[in-house]
Amino acid sequence: MDTPLTKRRWFRRIAITAVLLGICLGLVVVVVLQARPAKIKSFAVCAAYGFPVTISEPKICSAKGVTFKDTAVSVSTPALTAINFTSLYRSDAPSAYPSANQIITSPSEWKKYWQGVHSYSATPVTLPEVDFTKKSVVAISLGSYRSTVVGIKVVSVRSSSQETLVVIEETLPAETCVALSFTSNPTVAIEFDKQVSPIRLKINTSSQDCN
Repeated sequence: MDTPLTKRRWFRRIAITAVLLGICLGLVVVVVLQARPAKIKSFAVCAAYGFPVTISEPKICSAKGVTFKDTAVSVSTPALTAINFTSLYRSDAPSAYPSANQIITSPSEWKKYWQGVHSYSATPVTLPEVDFTKKSVVAISLGSYRSTVVGIKVVSVRSSSQETLVVIEETLPAETCVALSFTSNPTVAIEFDKQVSPIRLKINTSSQDCN
């Protein structure tokens, strides 16, 4: 049976062992920290070791009084230039055309789109001519909604060497809106001068109360 004296001896041994382990660990950390500068020969290694980095152009890492500059070449995003665009079609009339975001690149695709958005028309509607060797066409359709607050708008077309960005705003009815007896299918199609960079559509969607 352990006596109070035996327990105190065990606690003392455990405390001494913990202190010795702490001292050993501290010595190891000191040795590692003192050895680090000898291995540092570049900004990348300096930053990887956790030495302070100054956010500047270029970035600078400081280790034990020695500074290292970041020699990596920063790649900046090319500035986007505004491109003029022309509306080819805009309507809120009902149609069977589904919700779609399209980049139309050929006369056959353009004809198919045109016939789709005019599927409810009693009389033929003249197809606007588009020279697809010189022009690009973007067409956006929201699909059928039983609401008067739905809408679509092309905000801008901007281009750089990396991309041609078409920004679009869509307005949809809030969940609290009551469905109406008639439908609308907001649709818009635009054309602009063909660009070298690929087209990307950016859709910003918001909701609106019916009150």
